[in-house]
Amino acid sequence: TLPPSRATSDSTSGGSRNTESASCGEEAPTRVRFDSERGARRSRLLHSHSTPLLEECSGEESPGGRLMREVLDRTKHMGKPIIVPNQVPKIEVPPLPSVDSIAGAEIRNLAKQLRDLIAHLDIVSEEHRCRIAEIEEVWDAVIDENRDLHRIVDDLKATIKRLEERDKMRAENLAMLQEREALRSADFEKLKRENNLLTRKQRSKQDDESTIVKICREQMDELKASKRDLERQKIDLRSQMRKLEATIKEKDKRIEEITAEKERIEKRLSRQNAAVDLQKKRWPRRQWSAHPISLQLAWE
Repeated sequence: TLPPSRATSDSTSGGSRNTESASCGEEAPTRVRFDSERGARRSRLLHSHSTPLLEECSGEESPGGRLMREVLDRTKHMGKPIIVPNQVPKIEVPPLPSVDSIAGAEIRNLAKQLRDLIAHLDIVSEEHRCRIAEIEEVWDAVIDENRDLHRIVDDLKATIKRLEERDKMRAENLAMLQEREALRSADFEKLKRENNLLTRKQRSKQDDESTIVKICREQMDELKASKRDLERQKIDLRSQMRKLEATIKEKDKRIEEITAEKERIEKRLSRQNAAVDLQKKRWPRRQWSAHPISLQLAWE
């Protein structure tokens, strides 16, 4: 059972986590895993380093209570009056010093020392609880940073996948354009051969103004016009090919930059995970409360 302040903080943090998980549906499995690990870690820390307030709420005996009970049992076996906790013992001082008065003074001194020791134990327990809370905050920050890095890596992977798909589509379009260019080049060569044939026929029949010569001349004019059109189309296709090649080079450069950024982030993530694992091995959980500052410096 947790104190009201701690329960309120946990419920508030739980509500914020639920709101965040509702806004980011695709990160629900990862967030649930991190939250379950955080809850299990917090319960273990609270169980291993419980304060007197927590022990009173859970029904267990505090260190100061155990010490008081031992002193009371010891005085009971000695045959002296039992000191009730949280009450000042009433001792009758005789006019002359006796053994009982000396024992009563000793008991009063022991009771005073016992109260001081109980207060000291409570202060130390509270300091341990504060240190455990600081360690939990540092650990939660590391977990949040780890989750953010995972999200960045996933976004980079999705971006690389989209760029690769675009590059594939552009490569297919470039292959289609090259195939069309090859077909047009073949047609151009065929028309060129026909033009040469017609030119030879025209030279052999320069003086003949028959209908065949006129038809041949008309065909030659048409072939020349089609040749000019094909040359224009060829020039346009070459310019498009150059633009596509420049675009592909830029995209390749962008993909290389994104890949390098991805590798850098993955290396950073692996270094942080290795540092956390190393600190877990070096500092067991039962020693976290004794060295919180060194743990925090090591994680940073």
